[in-house]
Amino acid sequence: MSDDGKPDDGVPVIVDTEERTVEAKLTPPSDAAGWRDLLSHLPSSAVLKILQEEKGRAERIFAGFRPNPSGLNLPIVRDRLIKEAQKLPKLAEALVSLAPRQPKTENGAKSAPAVRPSTPSPVDDSDTIAAIRVKLEKHRATILVNEERIRELERRLAETEREAHRARTDAEAAHIAQRHTQERLERLQRQKEREDRRPATPSPPREKTVIYAAPVPAPVTIPLIFEETIQRILDAGKAGTVVDLCRYALRTNSAEESATIRGQVHSFLADALKRNGDIAGSISEGREAVHAFLDGGDACGAANALALWATQTNVIRKEDAANISRLLKLAEATGKQKDVQDIFLRLSLSSPNALKKIRAALPPGEAAKLKLETTTAAPPPFGANEVFSMPVVPHALSPRRIVRAVDSGEEKLVEQVRAGIAEWRRRDKSGNQYADALLAAIEKISPAVSVPLRHTPREAVVVDASNVARRTPDPLVLETTGRVAYLIAMRDHLLREGYFPVILIADANLGYQIDDPTAYLSLMDRRILIEVPGGESADETLIWEARQRRAPLVTNDRLRDWQQNKGDIHRLEFVILPDRILLQVAPDSAH
Repeated sequence: MSDDGKPDDGVPVIVDTEERTVEAKLTPPSDAAGWRDLLSHLPSSAVLKILQEEKGRAERIFAGFRPNPSGLNLPIVRDRLIKEAQKLPKLAEALVSLAPRQPKTENGAKSAPAVRPSTPSPVDDSDTIAAIRVKLEKHRATILVNEERIRELERRLAETEREAHRARTDAEAAHIAQRHTQERLERLQRQKEREDRRPATPSPPREKTVIYAAPVPAPVTIPLIFEETIQRILDAGKAGTVVDLCRYALRTNSAEESATIRGQVHSFLADALKRNGDIAGSISEGREAVHAFLDGGDACGAANALALWATQTNVIRKEDAANISRLLKLAEATGKQKDVQDIFLRLSLSSPNALKKIRAALPPGEAAKLKLETTTAAPPPFGANEVFSMPVVPHALSPRRIVRAVDSGEEKLVEQVRAGIAEWRRRDKSGNQYADALLAAIEKISPAVSVPLRHTPREAVVVDASNVARRTPDPLVLETTGRVAYLIAMRDHLLREGYFPVILIADANLGYQIDDPTAYLSLMDRRILIEVPGGESADETLIWEARQRRAPLVTNDRLRDWQQNKGDIHRLEFVILPDRILLQVAPDSAH
């Protein structure tokens, strides 16, 4: 204390008029340097206790880290605490009250604490005014840039919200349709059980159908959601269930609503039997599918069914040749010659011998209609659910089925499709055109999915989905509510960078802390994202999966709880920006 009674270093002192006691009252530091100096002398456990007095304060300051006394030594946590203390006077006073007191001097007054807030030095107007003006202009320019970025982000946010609303509406409609289909399947199953208890009755002989020149009514198509449901049951390896359902539908006349629906049921049954190894049964059902499609006036459906079973047999019977002739006449009557020609051209690309057998079984006049030549005209685009066959792949495919294979990480099927596309390209110009048309149809469904089909992937990658979903463009901020858009952006970015499969693993509680639960459930339904069961640790699963696949792990979490188990994992840190994602090798990552 100076002689005039004022405190040294700007620390105010309250002095009793009778000088019985002299008590030093500390004030909060005026700048960040003073706060750092003060916090280094405070007991960490006492500071943590003060932070936990107000709900949410400790979680906000320790975001991304465990709230414990040792965490207060982290620079990021300390900076957050300083900013909080500078904004909240009560918190600052509580922290200052923890400062250690010095022993009394001879006259009874306590000496000032060893850590004191720094005071700004006097400013020389002549030297700093120009510098301050320069800084002011820079700050103004920065504010203008930030305002422009804010407007751009608000525009993108509004557009994203509109797209999310549309996607949410479509997903809800799909879920409703799927529920109705499931209820119908359950009713069919119950009816099947009742029919099984009744004696079987012989079905009446099927009447032959004659093709007239009159216009054929438009074919009735099976509901898309039912087709997707059957396809998913097949993809799950439950071909036997599909066989039972299809046979039950055919036996109880449930598929007699239209000949086209009956043909599609026969096609599903043929595919299921083939997957079960019953090739003869698959060929027989394929023939039935062709006949049913012809009865329904669907030339393209009949051609697709013919193309699928013709690759499995070496014998084209007389009745098969009659159906092929009937198919060609139906195509002429309905104006579908070009579409049927394209289906047979795809058959020649996937199985040239099958087309030769078909042409050999036809009369010369009919066989001439199937004389296919390479054309420079672009082929028609693939439909999203159009079924086709291709070389190397042992079963029928569709563009949507290929997208699901990439989504769920089916490495074997993706490798077969990539080899089939390469085989198409090696044959002739038509093969190149059809390969490009298939990739275009896939990109229309999901643009990033075509990358592992065009190029051999570099390696698999494991993603900490909970960490990615809660990251904002500011790497120092961790949100409590996750964003589905971050998960989709990260997955697409990794596919474009050449990684496949991309395995997203999330905590069991992420679905309760997400901004768009419907889109989140869609990611799980498409097997893009995997949730660990409740009670299990996602970190442990991430480490195990990355080690098993020898794949890098994308996360900003340093996995301190699993320091000994993470071993030689190659960890990639990320930053999500509005227009791109940045990846870099973590400093503590194994090389």
